Amino acid sequence: MARITTKRRFPVTERIGDDEITLRLMDASDMAALQKFANSLSKDEMMFLRMDIANPEVLQEWFKNIEDGHTLTVVAYDGDEIAGYCSLHSNTRTWTSHIGELRVFVGEHFRGTGLSKRLLSEVFQIGRELKLERLVMNLAREQRRFRGFLEEMGFQAEALLTDWLKSRDGQTHDLVIMSHSLIDGD
Repeated sequence: MARITTKRRFPVTERIGDDEITLRLMDASDMAALQKFANSLSKDEMMFLRMDIANPEVLQEWFKNIEDGHTLTVVAYDGDEIAGYCSLHSNTRTWTSHIGELRVFVGEHFRGTGLSKRLLSEVFQIGRELKLERLVMNLAREQRRFRGFLEEMGFQAEALLTDWLKSRDGQTHDLVIMSHSLIDGD
């Protein structure tokens, strides 16, 4: 499998809202900060994460995927604490080699500040650099505000899968698949 890499220069520090945020590529040195970030999330916030990032085994797998070049994550720091992240997952050996999957999450303090948009914009540029044609995101149907935000960013709903997700409490939820074209003119 080809490694996901980028020529973009990091770190980048800029103001987002009232805070000075540093964006950089995530690596194993971020483990403790990511665990602290995960432990600060509420049960409701954790429900909307695809993986239980409070689980050390899940974090180990994430960092192995980064190290192996299967995942690239741009992480945003506010001082020495993680404010949010955006991951790009791609597999050049499958029939979806032209598609990258995104996962983005920002802490409660940074919602509505533009941090999600900034992280997504950075990963869009990396996707273009990798010659990806489309980016996809999966979200629970209940995430209406986030869906509206994605639509403002140019994402379109592609599919609704009924009872596709199961939260930690055993409840099923509908999955919305959204995509954004990276091809000019689309």
